[in-house]
Amino acid sequence: MQSMDAKATAYSLAYSTAAQWSEAVQECLRQLGSAVDGATIGFIYATDFFANRMSDMVRMLQEESGVQNWVGTVGYAVWANLDVFQDAPALVLLCANWTPDRFELLPAVRVPDAEQLQRLLHADSGQSYRMALLHADPRNLFIPEMLQMLAEQRPAMEQAGGITSSRYHSVQVAGSAWNGGLSGVLLQGDGAVAVGVAQGAREFGEAHEITACEGNVILTLDGEPALDVFQREVGDLLMRDPSRIPGFIFAGLDLPNGDYLVRDILGLDMQQRLLAVGEYVEAGTRIHFCRRDGRAAWDDLEAMVRITRRSLSRPARAGIYIACVGRGEHVFGSRTAELQVLRGELGDIPIIGFAAAGEIAHGRLYGYTGVLVLFG
Repeated sequence: MQSMDAKATAYSLAYSTAAQWSEAVQECLRQLGSAVDGATIGFIYATDFFANRMSDMVRMLQEESGVQNWVGTVGYAVWANLDVFQDAPALVLLCANWTPDRFELLPAVRVPDAEQLQRLLHADSGQSYRMALLHADPRNLFIPEMLQMLAEQRPAMEQAGGITSSRYHSVQVAGSAWNGGLSGVLLQGDGAVAVGVAQGAREFGEAHEITACEGNVILTLDGEPALDVFQREVGDLLMRDPSRIPGFIFAGLDLPNGDYLVRDILGLDMQQRLLAVGEYVEAGTRIHFCRRDGRAAWDDLEAMVRITRRSLSRPARAGIYIACVGRGEHVFGSRTAELQVLRGELGDIPIIGFAAAGEIAHGRLYGYTGVLVLFG
């Protein structure tokens, strides 16, 4: 595997809030100027106002820029550096002049087919991928299974990305526009790429073991009725008005890597003392309860960015930040707060991203998190 000289790596950012898709593309191309001449890959995120035109936008970018490899999706919101664009048309682009041997596009995979994934990953070639940047259709129920399958086939390959969030058409881009599956780009690297995950909720109380469950319904915790344990942890005040619980109290499911998945509390059964959460669970899983906490989320984001930056073998040159639609002003009180943290920790490097309906990392779907990909 050839190493890319850091001095040869260049990243260029452009964005547009033009109301017409063709005008947005043209404005971005004007901003990029000659930067596209040596570019080999481009990342594209657009607000869902352009969802139905994503295919046209990609074709125009390919024809007029000469860059054939585009990767991205649409979201409720997108961002570029310190600007967040939401509830209006917007397009953001990031181009890079990576050497062709550094990356390979992953076209849409729609079903968990192990043989197909092996072919796409060149399992028999000895090809070594450091990271996969992935985007997925929220309507495909196989996405968690496919992420796990990727992780099993390439355990050393980190995953990062997000689920499309759109009020209209759901579309992902990997060379061309796709829908209905999982797609993205596979990236080689010798320490020139790093991934970090920041949580958006703080654990409280004690850890408990799920001792009986059915699907996503927890029957008992530590051998006691699940709702009895939950009530003891959250207190009588919240339990008097259960309507206050969704969006404030969550289930934190422990992972083998020391991290945890944050999932919504979907329902309380007062008679049978059961608890329903937004994830299929298994007996033996450890669970904490969590609450939304802006200060803790801020501290976690700062620490995550520092750790991710230090894990690079060279200075960070650009980044992609994918954050849950439930973060932003809902957690930090401001749409731009997270981007300000990134700027404070990373300096003035180009960063783009989008608001996701679920975040991809470590072979799993996360929630209420921020996923950062840094390129050196």
